[in-house]
Amino acid sequence: VWTLHDCWSFTGHCAYFDYARCDRWQTECHHCPQLKTYPICYGPDGSRRNYRLKKKLFTSLPSLTLTPPCHWLADTLRRSFLSQYPVRVIENGVDLSVFHPTESDLRKRYQLGAPYIVLAVAAEWTERKGLRYLLACARRLPCDYQLVVLGLTDAQIAQLPQGVLGLPKTASAHELAAWYTLASVVANPTMEDNMPLVNLEALACGTPVAVFRTGGCPEAVDDTCGRVVEQGDADGLREAVMALAPRKKELEQQCLARAKRFDSRDCYQKYCALYREVRR
Repeated sequence: VWTLHDCWSFTGHCAYFDYARCDRWQTECHHCPQLKTYPICYGPDGSRRNYRLKKKLFTSLPSLTLTPPCHWLADTLRRSFLSQYPVRVIENGVDLSVFHPTESDLRKRYQLGAPYIVLAVAAEWTERKGLRYLLACARRLPCDYQLVVLGLTDAQIAQLPQGVLGLPKTASAHELAAWYTLASVVANPTMEDNMPLVNLEALACGTPVAVFRTGGCPEAVDDTCGRVVEQGDADGLREAVMALAPRKKELEQQCLARAKRFDSRDCYQKYCALYREVRR
């Protein structure tokens, strides 16, 4: 059983190819346009050799079950050289004992007077996480909306436009849950991703989510708890944020109900069932 969290297993180098608009992985990788992105290559382009080696080694396995956490990656796998193997989608799980509505003094601590808080969270705000689209959206929001961005470096914080609160990554899951709870809406403008936990954690704290149509993001939400916007559409993201934020209290129970579909305990049981199945 192989759980896949990105596309590295069937490319010659990259973890994702959407942002670079590259489809060489479907035939054979070469002249990789992403050598300087994760996982960074400091030597010559070895994408063709790596592709051939991965294909040879991985397809030689007599028995293998692939478990991506979303249907987007499952569909992508079926178009790769790993298509000979069965695919079983087991969604990422969220710990509902940690991520749930959590009261805090964050609004007072950071003097957040705006009625509506728009929260964006990433472990690392690389280009593919869509920070520029988020800031473009923020520039178009009315003055009663406050954007808060978690996970920024000091250099990124120093470059933020006036009116945006930028903070470094928090190591406290409890504090993160408190931020999700405080938020009126969570915006996730990622341009490349699999099944981000940010979306699931926000829902588990009762907060609706606005996402780009990226990877498995649309699978996390439906019309009862979020909005899906086309990639790179900052105006569409703004409209989604403004449609969801005033309805936070109205949508809270639907968000919590949706999050139960991704309970980490159920995820664990699905893996146990799969392991028993493949052992037979």
